Amino acid sequence: MNYVIRLFGFEPIPWLTSPEWGLISVIMVFSWKTIGYNMVIFLAGLQGVPPQLYEAASLDGASRWQQFLFITVPMLSPTTFFVLVTTLINCLQVFDVPVALGLTRSNTIGPADSMLTIVPLLWREAFIGGRMGYASALAWLLFVIILLLTLIQFRLSRRWVHYE
Repeated sequence: MNYVIRLFGFEPIPWLTSPEWGLISVIMVFSWKTIGYNMVIFLAGLQGVPPQLYEAASLDGASRWQQFLFITVPMLSPTTFFVLVTTLINCLQVFDVPVALGLTRSNTIGPADSMLTIVPLLWREAFIGGRMGYASALAWLLFVIILLLTLIQFRLSRRWVHYE
């Protein structure tokens, strides 16, 4: 990335050594890591859309854009819902990316703990700090947050997820 940035005449970005860029680096790597999985899920969802719908729409004079908007998007709403729920849960449980990018010898996660998320904090409190009770409370708090957000997503999905 810094090579491309330098080609355009800008200063390189301290991705892993600056507290301002630490969490952004984690977000970028996590996004890159999960986009392939999500694309495979969407491709499977696209294969489930009956081709007869597109044929009927084209016979009725629908443009490609109208076919996408009124056939593909509604037919992919269950897939989109699944991807949203699982990606949100994975985002809240991210452990490997911040630890791989930023674990230092002093057990900080990134410069000035800038890459610290709740699961590495839980791990650090339990296995390095020896505070199992505090780590258990963090785990329960994470569980409640994930449960509430998932229930909210399921409640809101009634408005926009269309099953055949």
